[in-house]
Amino acid sequence: FPSHDNVDFFLRYETINQMFSTIHTQHPEIPGMGYGFFRMQYKGLDIFWHGGNTYFFNSAFVLVPEHNTGFFFSSNTGETGMLFPDVFLMLLDYLFKLEEALIQNNRRPNGLDLYTGRYIFSRRNESGFSRIFNLFMSVPVTAVPQGLMIALPGSEPELYRQDNEPGIFTSGDNTLIFEKDSKGRVKRGFISQFPAVELHVMHWRESIGFNVLLLALIFIIIAKCIISPFKLYFKKTKRI
Repeated sequence: FPSHDNVDFFLRYETINQMFSTIHTQHPEIPGMGYGFFRMQYKGLDIFWHGGNTYFFNSAFVLVPEHNTGFFFSSNTGETGMLFPDVFLMLLDYLFKLEEALIQNNRRPNGLDLYTGRYIFSRRNESGFSRIFNLFMSVPVTAVPQGLMIALPGSEPELYRQDNEPGIFTSGDNTLIFEKDSKGRVKRGFISQFPAVELHVMHWRESIGFNVLLLALIFIIIAKCIISPFKLYFKKTKRI
């Protein structure tokens, strides 16, 4: 990152400032997207990052302009794809001795059942065999006395406490926001860790239980179609 005016850099100051500006956000309370980077805030720091994943290979690139610091992570195991944010946040805590920001929360949780259920990311594959992986990428939201428990794919459940504003929940520097329709039902959600996507309420047809039941019925029908001709053949053989 540029720090001296008398040094020639690969990028101009104007270009760098433009790269780190917000060009899109799903909600005013969500950090949003820069030019090719997810934006997030952590203990007072502005962080810019982006991941790249294929099956069983994951990577992430992280920039922290305030400290002129960057990280690159790469892994060839399939279980680490959603864990990179936790890893680089731990590194930031270690390197810069960051302290947890004090969060004022005076609102007592009430009516949290409205937000519970399973949600699915708006960015997903809806064609081909890989569509089956959508079943395992849902986000369960459950109510507890302290707030909402959110389990993102590949991560441990995390407690989000209700903010002073209705429909807004926070966990440290992470923010979860729900929007309602005209009838007061939850329509969609936004989560600061993934500013480029929305959380949609999962339809019952998309649930694991329904799809397992559907596969079981299909298997029974196919098995019956295969077995029935043999049963009919052996019955005719016995009559002869």
